[in-house]
Amino acid sequence: MSRIVFSAFLLLNLYLAKVSINDLGAANGLNDALDVYLQAEPTRFTSIKPVDAILTLLVAFFKPIADGNDVPLTLFSVVFAGQIVPLYLLVLVEGMRVANRGRLIITYPSVWGMACQLVTMGVTLPCYFLTWIWTSPIPAAAAAHTPEALAAAVSVDQVQGAAATGAWALGYVLPSLALGLPSPRLVSESTQANLLAFWQAFPVWTSLAHLVAARLVSAPDAAVPEAARRETKIAGLNRMYGCALATSAALYLGVLGFIYAKAGSLTGLAPSELCGEVFRPTWPWDTAPVASLEKGALALLQWDMYWSSVASWIWVSYMAYVTAGVGGLVKDVGKLVALSFVLGPGGAALAVVWGRDVGAIRAAAGAGGKKSG
Repeated sequence: MSRIVFSAFLLLNLYLAKVSINDLGAANGLNDALDVYLQAEPTRFTSIKPVDAILTLLVAFFKPIADGNDVPLTLFSVVFAGQIVPLYLLVLVEGMRVANRGRLIITYPSVWGMACQLVTMGVTLPCYFLTWIWTSPIPAAAAAHTPEALAAAVSVDQVQGAAATGAWALGYVLPSLALGLPSPRLVSESTQANLLAFWQAFPVWTSLAHLVAARLVSAPDAAVPEAARRETKIAGLNRMYGCALATSAALYLGVLGFIYAKAGSLTGLAPSELCGEVFRPTWPWDTAPVASLEKGALALLQWDMYWSSVASWIWVSYMAYVTAGVGGLVKDVGKLVALSFVLGPGGAALAVVWGRDVGAIRAAAGAGGKKSG
Protein backbone atom coordinates (compact mmCIF):
# COMPACT_ATOMS: atom_id res chain seq x y z
CA MET A 1 0.00 0.00 0.00
CA SER A 2 2.79 2.43 0.89
CA ARG A 3 4.30 1.92 -2.56
CA ILE A 4 1.04 3.01 -4.19
CA VAL A 5 0.72 6.07 -1.93
CA PHE A 6 4.25 7.30 -2.55
CA SER A 7 3.90 6.54 -6.26
CA ALA A 8 0.86 8.82 -6.27
CA PHE A 9 2.96 11.59 -4.70
CA LEU A 10 5.61 11.10 -7.38
CA LEU A 11 2.97 11.22 -10.13
CA LEU A 12 1.65 14.46 -8.65
CA ASN A 13 5.24 15.72 -8.54
CA LEU A 14 5.63 14.80 -12.22
CA TYR A 15 2.40 16.59 -13.17
CA LEU A 16 3.37 19.76 -11.30
CA ALA A 17 6.84 19.66 -12.87
CA LYS A 18 5.23 19.41 -16.31
CA VAL A 19 2.97 22.39 -15.53
CA SER A 20 5.77 24.48 -14.01
CA ILE A 21 8.38 23.73 -16.68
CA ASN A 22 6.74 22.72 -19.96
CA ASP A 23 3.40 24.50 -19.74
CA LEU A 24 4.81 27.66 -18.17
CA GLY A 25 7.41 27.88 -20.94
CA ALA A 26 4.65 27.65 -23.53
CA ALA A 27 2.53 30.28 -21.76
CA ASN A 28 5.23 32.87 -21.10
CA GLY A 29 6.84 32.74 -24.54
CA LEU A 30 10.08 30.97 -23.62
CA ASN A 31 9.33 27.99 -25.84
CA ASP A 32 8.55 30.27 -28.79
CA ALA A 33 11.82 32.13 -28.28
CA LEU A 34 13.73 28.85 -28.31
CA ASP A 35 11.81 27.42 -31.28
CA VAL A 36 13.50 30.02 -33.46
CA TYR A 37 16.77 28.12 -33.00
CA LEU A 38 15.10 24.84 -33.98
CA GLN A 39 13.76 26.37 -37.19
CA ALA A 40 17.08 27.93 -38.18
CA GLU A 41 19.99 26.07 -39.75
CA PRO A 42 21.76 24.35 -36.84
CA THR A 43 25.34 25.07 -35.85
CA ARG A 44 27.62 22.26 -36.88
CA PHE A 45 28.86 20.41 -33.80
CA THR A 46 28.76 16.72 -34.78
CA SER A 47 27.80 16.71 -38.50
CA ILE A 48 24.64 14.79 -37.50
CA LYS A 49 21.88 17.27 -38.26
CA PRO A 50 19.23 16.14 -35.71
CA VAL A 51 21.85 16.09 -32.94
CA ASP A 52 23.20 19.46 -34.04
CA ALA A 53 19.68 20.91 -33.99
CA ILE A 54 19.19 19.84 -30.37
CA LEU A 55 22.65 21.08 -29.38
CA THR A 56 22.00 24.43 -31.08
CA LEU A 57 18.83 24.82 -29.02
CA LEU A 58 20.55 23.82 -25.76
CA VAL A 59 23.52 26.10 -26.41
CA ALA A 60 21.13 29.01 -27.03
CA PHE A 61 19.37 28.28 -23.74
CA PHE A 62 22.54 28.00 -21.66
CA LYS A 63 24.52 30.81 -23.31
CA PRO A 64 22.98 33.57 -21.12
CA ILE A 65 24.08 31.57 -18.08
CA ALA A 66 27.65 31.29 -19.36
CA ASP A 67 27.69 35.00 -20.26
CA GLY A 68 26.77 35.92 -16.68
CA ASN A 69 25.05 39.21 -17.54
CA ASP A 70 21.86 38.52 -15.56
CA VAL A 71 22.80 38.48 -11.87
CA PRO A 72 19.84 36.44 -10.49
CA LEU A 73 20.20 33.88 -13.29
CA THR A 74 23.94 33.56 -12.72
CA LEU A 75 23.62 33.16 -8.96
CA PHE A 76 20.82 30.62 -9.17
CA SER A 77 22.72 28.66 -11.81
CA VAL A 78 25.67 28.38 -9.42
CA VAL A 79 23.37 27.01 -6.71
CA PHE A 80 21.74 24.57 -9.12
CA ALA A 81 25.14 23.45 -10.40
CA GLY A 82 26.02 22.53 -6.82
CA GLN A 83 22.73 20.68 -6.29
CA ILE A 84 23.19 18.63 -9.46
CA VAL A 85 26.18 16.93 -7.81
CA PRO A 86 24.20 15.24 -4.98
CA LEU A 87 21.09 14.69 -7.11
CA TYR A 88 23.03 12.96 -9.86
CA LEU A 89 25.14 11.05 -7.32
CA LEU A 90 21.91 9.59 -5.93
CA VAL A 91 21.23 8.07 -9.35
CA LEU A 92 24.84 6.98 -9.81
CA VAL A 93 25.01 5.28 -6.40
CA GLU A 94 21.69 3.47 -6.80
CA GLY A 95 23.06 1.88 -9.95
CA MET A 96 26.07 0.61 -7.98
CA ARG A 97 24.15 -1.06 -5.14
CA VAL A 98 24.41 -4.83 -4.88
CA ALA A 99 20.64 -5.39 -4.86
CA ASN A 100 20.12 -3.26 -7.97
CA ARG A 101 22.65 -5.06 -10.14
CA GLY A 102 21.05 -6.51 -13.24
CA ARG A 103 18.08 -4.14 -12.97
CA LEU A 104 18.59 -2.76 -16.46
CA ILE A 105 16.25 0.20 -16.10
CA ILE A 106 17.94 1.76 -13.06
CA THR A 107 21.56 0.69 -13.48
CA TYR A 108 22.43 3.05 -16.33
CA PRO A 109 22.84 6.51 -14.80
CA SER A 110 24.09 8.02 -18.06
CA VAL A 111 20.73 7.25 -19.73
CA TRP A 112 18.78 8.94 -16.94
CA GLY A 113 21.31 11.78 -16.90
CA MET A 114 20.87 12.46 -20.60
CA ALA A 115 17.10 12.39 -20.08
CA CYS A 116 17.63 15.10 -17.44
CA GLN A 117 19.50 17.18 -20.01
CA LEU A 118 16.91 16.73 -22.74
CA VAL A 119 13.60 16.86 -20.84
CA THR A 120 14.81 18.52 -17.58
CA MET A 121 15.76 16.98 -14.26
CA GLY A 122 12.48 18.09 -12.69
CA VAL A 123 10.54 15.85 -15.08
CA THR A 124 13.06 12.99 -15.23
CA LEU A 125 13.72 12.33 -11.52
CA PRO A 126 10.08 11.64 -10.61
CA CYS A 127 10.07 9.07 -13.44
CA TYR A 128 13.35 7.61 -12.18
CA PHE A 129 12.20 7.25 -8.58
CA LEU A 130 8.86 5.79 -9.72
CA THR A 131 10.79 3.20 -11.70
CA TRP A 132 13.06 2.56 -8.71
CA ILE A 133 10.15 2.05 -6.32
CA TRP A 134 8.59 -0.60 -8.56
CA THR A 135 11.74 -2.42 -9.70
CA SER A 136 14.36 -2.24 -6.93
CA PRO A 137 14.47 -5.09 -4.38
CA ILE A 138 15.85 -2.75 -1.70
CA PRO A 139 12.42 -1.79 -0.23
CA ALA A 140 11.65 -5.48 0.32
CA ALA A 141 14.96 -5.90 2.15
CA ALA A 142 14.17 -2.84 4.28
CA ALA A 143 10.64 -4.05 5.04
CA ALA A 144 12.02 -7.37 6.31
CA HIS A 145 13.52 -5.44 9.26
CA THR A 146 16.61 -7.62 9.14
CA PRO A 147 19.71 -5.40 9.53
CA GLU A 148 21.98 -7.81 7.67
CA ALA A 149 19.57 -8.01 4.69
CA LEU A 150 19.31 -4.22 4.37
CA ALA A 151 23.07 -3.72 4.73
CA ALA A 152 23.72 -6.32 2.04
CA ALA A 153 21.10 -4.82 -0.29
CA VAL A 154 22.38 -1.22 -0.09
CA SER A 155 26.05 -2.22 -0.12
CA VAL A 156 28.14 -0.38 -2.72
CA ASP A 157 31.13 -2.04 -4.34
CA GLN A 158 34.14 -0.36 -2.73
CA VAL A 159 36.06 0.02 -5.99
CA GLN A 160 33.05 1.56 -7.74
CA GLY A 161 32.39 3.84 -4.79
CA ALA A 162 36.00 4.99 -4.61
CA ALA A 163 35.89 5.87 -8.31
CA ALA A 164 32.67 7.90 -8.09
CA THR A 165 34.19 11.14 -6.77
CA GLY A 166 36.83 11.33 -9.46
CA ALA A 167 34.19 10.48 -12.05
CA TRP A 168 31.88 13.40 -11.33
CA ALA A 169 34.83 15.73 -10.78
CA LEU A 170 36.21 14.93 -14.24
CA GLY A 171 32.93 14.40 -16.07
CA TYR A 172 30.86 17.21 -14.57
CA VAL A 173 32.86 19.71 -12.52
CA LEU A 174 35.67 20.36 -15.02
CA PRO A 175 33.33 20.91 -18.00
CA SER A 176 31.18 23.17 -15.78
CA LEU A 177 34.19 25.25 -14.75
CA ALA A 178 35.15 25.63 -18.40
CA LEU A 179 31.80 27.34 -19.02
CA GLY A 180 32.91 30.14 -16.70
CA LEU A 181 35.68 31.24 -19.07
CA PRO A 182 34.61 34.73 -20.21
CA SER A 183 33.81 35.20 -23.88
CA PRO A 184 35.18 36.88 -25.91
CA ARG A 185 37.84 38.00 -23.40
CA LEU A 186 39.48 34.57 -22.88
CA VAL A 187 37.70 32.32 -25.37
CA SER A 188 35.99 33.04 -28.67
CA GLU A 189 32.23 32.76 -29.04
CA SER A 190 32.62 29.65 -31.17
CA THR A 191 34.81 28.05 -28.49
CA GLN A 192 32.23 28.94 -25.85
CA ALA A 193 29.52 27.34 -27.99
CA ASN A 194 31.61 24.18 -28.35
CA LEU A 195 32.18 24.07 -24.58
CA LEU A 196 28.45 24.45 -23.98
CA ALA A 197 27.71 21.67 -26.47
CA PHE A 198 30.32 19.42 -24.84
CA TRP A 199 28.89 20.09 -21.38
CA GLN A 200 25.43 18.83 -22.40
CA ALA A 201 26.71 15.24 -22.37
CA PHE A 202 28.22 15.42 -18.87
CA PRO A 203 26.35 12.25 -17.77
CA VAL A 204 28.15 10.34 -20.53
CA TRP A 205 31.53 11.86 -19.64
CA THR A 206 30.91 11.05 -15.96
CA SER A 207 30.10 7.41 -16.74
CA LEU A 208 33.16 7.06 -18.98
CA ALA A 209 35.35 8.62 -16.29
CA HIS A 210 33.82 6.23 -13.76
CA LEU A 211 34.70 3.22 -15.90
CA VAL A 212 38.29 4.38 -16.30
CA ALA A 213 38.73 5.42 -12.65
CA ALA A 214 37.36 2.08 -11.41
CA ARG A 215 40.12 0.29 -13.29
CA LEU A 216 42.73 2.41 -11.53
CA VAL A 217 41.44 1.83 -7.99
CA SER A 218 42.91 -1.09 -6.06
CA ALA A 219 40.50 -3.70 -4.74
CA PRO A 220 40.33 -3.98 -0.92
CA ASP A 221 42.27 -6.74 0.78
CA ALA A 222 39.86 -9.62 1.44
CA ALA A 223 42.11 -11.03 4.17
CA VAL A 224 41.58 -8.19 6.66
CA PRO A 225 39.33 -8.81 9.71
CA GLU A 226 35.61 -8.14 9.39
CA ALA A 227 35.69 -5.15 11.76
CA ALA A 228 38.47 -3.48 9.78
CA ARG A 229 36.67 -4.20 6.50
CA ARG A 230 33.52 -2.64 7.91
CA GLU A 231 35.33 0.54 8.94
CA THR A 232 36.98 0.71 5.52
CA LYS A 233 33.53 0.57 3.91
CA ILE A 234 32.28 3.37 6.13
CA ALA A 235 35.37 5.48 5.40
CA GLY A 236 34.77 4.98 1.67
CA LEU A 237 31.15 6.10 2.00
CA ASN A 238 32.22 9.11 4.03
CA ARG A 239 34.63 10.18 1.29
CA MET A 240 32.15 9.60 -1.52
CA TYR A 241 29.23 11.39 0.09
CA GLY A 242 31.31 13.99 1.93
CA CYS A 243 33.03 15.31 -1.19
CA ALA A 244 29.71 15.74 -2.98
CA LEU A 245 28.09 17.49 -0.03
CA ALA A 246 31.09 19.76 0.51
CA THR A 247 30.66 20.93 -3.09
CA SER A 248 26.92 21.53 -2.83
CA ALA A 249 27.23 23.30 0.55
CA ALA A 250 30.10 25.52 -0.62
CA LEU A 251 28.18 26.74 -3.67
CA TYR A 252 24.87 27.11 -1.84
CA LEU A 253 26.24 28.96 1.17
CA GLY A 254 28.71 30.85 -1.01
CA VAL A 255 25.88 32.32 -3.10
CA LEU A 256 23.88 33.23 0.01
CA GLY A 257 26.94 34.93 1.52
CA PHE A 258 27.64 36.75 -1.74
CA ILE A 259 24.05 38.02 -1.90
CA TYR A 260 24.15 39.44 1.62
CA ALA A 261 27.61 40.95 1.11
CA LYS A 262 27.28 42.35 -2.41
CA ALA A 263 23.56 42.79 -3.17
CA GLY A 264 23.53 46.57 -2.84
CA SER A 265 26.70 47.32 -4.79
CA LEU A 266 25.92 44.75 -7.48
CA THR A 267 22.23 45.37 -8.17
CA GLY A 268 21.04 48.23 -5.96
CA LEU A 269 18.63 45.82 -4.27
CA ALA A 270 18.44 44.90 -0.60
CA PRO A 271 19.75 41.39 0.16
CA SER A 272 16.23 40.11 0.86
CA GLU A 273 15.00 41.51 -2.46
CA LEU A 274 17.85 39.94 -4.41
CA CYS A 275 17.22 36.64 -2.59
CA GLY A 276 13.64 36.81 -3.82
CA GLU A 277 14.81 37.49 -7.38
CA VAL A 278 17.18 34.53 -7.22
CA PHE A 279 15.07 31.90 -5.45
CA ARG A 280 11.38 32.83 -5.83
CA PRO A 281 9.97 31.30 -9.03
CA THR A 282 7.16 32.51 -11.25
CA TRP A 283 3.72 31.14 -10.41
CA PRO A 284 3.26 28.03 -12.61
CA TRP A 285 -0.07 29.24 -14.03
CA ASP A 286 1.19 32.76 -14.80
CA THR A 287 0.60 33.65 -18.47
CA ALA A 288 2.46 36.97 -18.51
CA PRO A 289 5.20 37.06 -21.18
CA VAL A 290 8.75 36.89 -19.85
CA ALA A 291 10.80 40.06 -20.14
CA SER A 292 13.75 38.26 -21.73
CA LEU A 293 15.23 34.87 -22.51
CA GLU A 294 17.26 35.19 -19.30
CA LYS A 295 14.14 35.59 -17.14
CA GLY A 296 12.46 32.68 -18.87
CA ALA A 297 15.52 30.50 -18.36
CA LEU A 298 15.65 31.47 -14.67
CA ALA A 299 12.01 30.46 -14.12
CA LEU A 300 12.60 27.12 -15.83
CA LEU A 301 15.75 26.35 -13.84
CA GLN A 302 14.12 27.32 -10.55
CA TRP A 303 11.26 24.89 -11.01
CA ASP A 304 13.65 22.31 -12.44
CA MET A 305 15.71 22.28 -9.26
CA TYR A 306 12.76 22.48 -6.90
CA TRP A 307 10.75 19.63 -8.43
CA SER A 308 13.77 17.36 -8.84
CA SER A 309 14.57 17.96 -5.17
CA VAL A 310 10.97 17.26 -4.16
CA ALA A 311 11.15 13.95 -6.04
CA SER A 312 14.27 13.00 -4.08
CA TRP A 313 12.55 13.95 -0.81
CA ILE A 314 9.53 11.77 -1.65
CA TRP A 315 11.82 8.85 -2.43
CA VAL A 316 13.84 9.31 0.78
CA SER A 317 10.57 9.53 2.74
CA TYR A 318 9.34 6.31 1.15
CA MET A 319 12.48 4.45 2.19
CA ALA A 320 12.24 5.91 5.70
CA TYR A 321 8.64 4.72 6.02
CA VAL A 322 9.40 1.24 4.67
CA THR A 323 12.40 0.89 6.99
CA ALA A 324 11.11 2.42 10.22
CA GLY A 325 7.43 3.28 9.85
CA VAL A 326 5.80 6.63 10.58
CA GLY A 327 8.39 7.48 13.24
CA GLY A 328 11.23 6.99 10.79
CA LEU A 329 9.37 9.03 8.17
CA VAL A 330 8.87 11.98 10.53
CA LYS A 331 12.48 11.79 11.67
CA ASP A 332 13.91 11.80 8.15
CA VAL A 333 11.60 14.58 6.94
CA GLY A 334 12.84 16.65 9.87
CA LYS A 335 16.42 15.93 8.82
CA LEU A 336 15.65 16.91 5.22
CA VAL A 337 14.21 20.26 6.27
CA ALA A 338 17.03 21.06 8.71
CA LEU A 339 19.87 19.99 6.41
CA SER A 340 18.44 21.87 3.43
CA PHE A 341 19.34 25.18 5.11
CA VAL A 342 23.02 24.23 4.91
CA LEU A 343 23.29 21.80 2.02
CA GLY A 344 20.41 22.85 -0.21
CA PRO A 345 17.46 20.52 -0.92
CA GLY A 346 19.34 18.05 -3.12
CA GLY A 347 22.25 17.93 -0.70
CA ALA A 348 19.85 17.24 2.17
CA ALA A 349 18.48 14.17 0.37
CA LEU A 350 21.97 12.80 -0.21
CA ALA A 351 22.96 13.46 3.42
CA VAL A 352 20.01 11.42 4.71
CA VAL A 353 20.91 8.55 2.37
CA TRP A 354 24.50 8.76 3.65
CA GLY A 355 23.30 8.41 7.23
CA ARG A 356 21.08 5.48 6.28
CA ASP A 357 23.94 3.64 4.54
CA VAL A 358 26.33 4.04 7.44
CA GLY A 359 23.58 3.18 9.91
CA ALA A 360 22.77 0.00 7.98
CA ILE A 361 26.38 -1.18 8.19
CA ARG A 362 26.59 -0.48 11.92
CA ALA A 363 23.19 -2.07 12.62
CA ALA A 364 24.20 -5.21 10.74
CA ALA A 365 27.42 -5.39 12.75
CA GLY A 366 25.47 -4.98 15.98
CA ALA A 367 22.98 -7.68 15.01
CA GLY A 368 25.80 -10.03 14.07
CA GLY A 369 27.51 -9.40 17.40
CA LYS A 370 24.33 -10.23 19.33
CA LYS A 371 23.89 -13.50 17.43
CA SER A 372 27.47 -14.57 18.02
CA GLY A 373 27.17 -13.59 21.66
